Amino acid sequence: LFYFSCLNAQIHETIPTTHWVYESIEKLQVYGFFRTLDQGCQPYTRFQIVKVLLSDLEKNQVINKFAIIEIDRIKNELLPEIKYLQQKDINGSKSSIKVGFTLGNFAKYKENSKNYSFFRLKGVLSFYENFTLKYSAYLDQRFKDDPFFTGYEWSGFQGYQEQMYISYFTSHIDFKFGRDYVKWGYGKGGRLFISDNSRPFDMLSLKLKSKFISLQTIISQLDEMYSAERYITAIRFELNPAKNIYLGVGQSALYGGEHQSLDFTLSNPLAFYSFTQDNDSKPLNGMIYFDAAWYLKNRYKFYGEFLIDDYQVDNEVKGDLEPNGLAFIVGLEVVDLYDSHAFIEFAQARNRTYNVIDQCPFEKFLHKNKPIAHPVGTDFQSFQIECDRWLNKHWSYNFGYHLIRKGEGTIRGEFTEPWSDESVTMESGYKENIPYGVVESTNNFYFGFHYEYNVHVQSDISIGYEYIKNFLHTEGDISRDFYLNLALYFDYNWLVAAI
Repeated sequence: LFYFSCLNAQIHETIPTTHWVYESIEKLQVYGFFRTLDQGCQPYTRFQIVKVLLSDLEKNQVINKFAIIEIDRIKNELLPEIKYLQQKDINGSKSSIKVGFTLGNFAKYKENSKNYSFFRLKGVLSFYENFTLKYSAYLDQRFKDDPFFTGYEWSGFQGYQEQMYISYFTSHIDFKFGRDYVKWGYGKGGRLFISDNSRPFDMLSLKLKSKFISLQTIISQLDEMYSAERYITAIRFELNPAKNIYLGVGQSALYGGEHQSLDFTLSNPLAFYSFTQDNDSKPLNGMIYFDAAWYLKNRYKFYGEFLIDDYQVDNEVKGDLEPNGLAFIVGLEVVDLYDSHAFIEFAQARNRTYNVIDQCPFEKFLHKNKPIAHPVGTDFQSFQIECDRWLNKHWSYNFGYHLIRKGEGTIRGEFTEPWSDESVTMESGYKENIPYGVVESTNNFYFGFHYEYNVHVQSDISIGYEYIKNFLHTEGDISRDFYLNLALYFDYNWLVAAI
């Protein structure tokens, strides 16, 4: 069974974007590895990662201890796919059935101690090298303390069907129907356009890739909101115009209504949705998005994201005084810093970004009651700095500081229009602070250790101090607390049949 597992593993299964392998890949990209993968477009398949890794190892000589450990981790995780490629010409392509599970426990010791278990069960059916069927379900006791969670509950567990899709994959085309993750951009603390914060999407997805350009477009039905059927269409192009420079541009349209069906005009990924909205008189919540990454000397990565939700061009009526709905991220990632890895990042979203007027509440940028983009939502500033280092192949540590300044604005809440007040005139104009209102400031200092027996058995321990000023947006209220987090993970896969 082990022999066939090595030779005939399922190869085009996408890895959930919450998996540790993405963090390792992003670090190694700064070193010069995995650059031929779509830089700001996830998820990746297991086979994609293996092919790029083996190709990069032939071209590069790895001399850094940190990079060697990360590469070995990925090689051990994807060992069945590596064996498959090495034996492919001898054994030919075969179909296979694979099952697996992830089991974990998370304990949080704070003022009120909590202990949670989580579980993932998955199965994959592959047909030769191009067709894949995957199903996975995820249960997690942590959801019971999440006031915004919507989903299945069973014996103290809450959960949902995580991935369930059929896909056709070649080196240049990836077509998928079903539920899977989509994650675009570069942010460490969150992404500004499409992310994995709001759970996987039920969608049609098409990826096209060549040497210097790639694109992905999705058409997805979201969850019902305010008795309205809701849909989102999004597309992102990625260009590699020069060595070590990657540019992304995208747009999206979220629309809906009572008894709304899929709109083919708004589902056209090549239409410019602002023109469609004006010319065809079709209401929607549209976004325009840009991102970029620049790698310097295989040691530094400068990255950024910029999103336009609403921008006021005219200045003729009071409605034009509405502040622009903008968000951005800028960051710097560094490797080979005394055998360490570090990043520093600043993110900001202005109040009302991702929100809509109260007449169309179903156009809010939400899915399953969670923000589709950044987990903090809207009306915030975030600053984070973190450093991590491997002591050996089993132990690593990290430490950092994270500040979140959160205003009173929310995506779920009311779309306020203070510029319409009688006291505001075109001559006086209207301005507001960023963030808006009474700002809740959360300061989080943390330090942690990571231990892994192997890539299938891992554990984490972290301690920290959290200081919150203007707690729950109440002027002068203070909350402070020390915390201790413990986590243990088991992740295994088995090939049960090779046909």
